[in-house]
Order: sequence, then C-alpha cells, then structure tokens
Amino acid sequence: MPGCPKETNAPAANVQPPPATIRRGVPDPFPFTHPVLVMPSRSRSRETLIGAVVVAAGALLVVATTINRHEGAVPSGLYEVTALFNRADGIGVGSEVRLAGIPVGKVVGHTLADGYRALVTMRLDVTEDLPDDTAAVIHTEGFLGGKYIELRTGGGGMGTIPSGERLDYTQDSVVMEDLLAKVVAMAKTRRGLDPNRPAAPQVQEQEQARRAAQDKARQEERARKLEEERQQEEARLAREREVASPSPEAPASLPASSESLPAPAATEGN
Repeated sequence: MPGCPKETNAPAANVQPPPATIRRGVPDPFPFTHPVLVMPSRSRSRETLIGAVVVAAGALLVVATTINRHEGAVPSGLYEVTALFNRADGIGVGSEVRLAGIPVGKVVGHTLADGYRALVTMRLDVTEDLPDDTAAVIHTEGFLGGKYIELRTGGGGMGTIPSGERLDYTQDSVVMEDLLAKVVAMAKTRRGLDPNRPAAPQVQEQEQARRAAQDKARQEERARKLEEERQQEEARLAREREVASPSPEAPASLPASSESLPAPAATEGN
C-alpha cells in the first residue's frame, strides 16, 4: 500500500541469532560458529599452587641441609686447626688464611678462651697436615688494608698437627692505633729534644740525668787511668832501686874470697 513501509526479510542489526542447539550424542554441524572458551577449574588451580609450594619447600630444605653440612663437620679433604691469640683485631669469620702467600682456607669461628684470649678456628684445604712447629701470624694487607692469617712452617718439626688440634706458636695483630700513637710519641720526644724548641719538663729532666750519668762515667774512667799510671810508675821506680842497690850477699862473700888469695911478699923475705 502506498505510504506504508516496505517489508524486508533482512534481520535487524541488533538482533542476535539464536544459539545453535546441540543434542547429546549428535556432533555440532557448525563447530566454528560459536567458539566456547574453556576455563580451568578451581580445583586444578589449587592443585598447581600446592605443587609449586611443595617444590619450593623441598628446594629450601635441600639448600639448608647443604649449608648445615658445610658449617658442621669437616668435609672430606678439608682440615681444621685452631690458634690462640692475645689480640685478634680485624680477624672474623670469613677472614682469609694463607700459606706461603697462597690462600688455603678461611676463618670459620672465633671465641674467647683461656683467660679472655681469642681462640680462632681455621678451615684449610690442604693435602697434608701442617708440621707441629707451624706458626699463625696476623698480617695486614698494606697499611690500611684488611687483615688475614699467614701460616709459617718452621721446617724443623718432627711431627704433624692432627685436624682439630691447636697451633703452639702465634703472633698477635698489630693495632694501627697503637702504632700511630707510638709514632706520635716519638715525634713529640724529638721535638722536645730540639734545641730550637723549648723542651718539656719531663724530657728536660731525662736529658739532664743522661748527661750527668755520662759525666760521672767519664770521671770514673779518668780516675781509673790515673790509678793505672801511678801503679806503673811505682813499679818502674822499684825496679830501678833494685838495680842501683848492691846485693846483701856481696859483703859476706868478700872475706871468703880473700882467704883463698896467696900469702903476701913480706912473708917470703922473713
């Protein structure tokens, strides 16, 4: 009819076609016309999470067991000794241990023992036990570097030190603060003895005492030499007097010699 819109068979743009009906046991004739997104179930996600947690816990357990094993008993091929120091400044767990300048181990423990002395435990990777005259010396890497323990073998030992035993010979750490204090004290002393600077009273008294002792020693040496010269002069004069004076046996021998002489000439005339 005129004035009425024409009927069209085309579906409206906003009208969705009805979903295809799939009967049980009958395959879908148009499988790609309505794709279905398959979502994992909650139970499967929970199982995956639990499995990941179990694997992570097992890995942590293995790592912890390995660390405890290395920190506990001595591993195969390694060797432990201890050393007792009066002072072990700068030495701690992880400090390097050297033998002939080559790193051979680490410090694995330190504690107080034997009257508040430092007992240091060293773990070494060596092929032979150390000689029983080995000494442990604390060294400094340069003037302001870190500290390490140097092992020195004497070469005259008759036996070896078993693993776990203590070294008999040690040398303590040199404290840089004490060394600097000594240097400063020496500098102050030299400054006090400088004639161009006024000396401290204590240093001046020490210098006067030193000079008085030197003067006394020189006087005693001079007196000793004079006494030796006097004794030598007396001995020389005594020898000269002995040579100049006649022997006491000479007068007694003269009459004896006169009796042996022949008779005088007057006796023959009679």
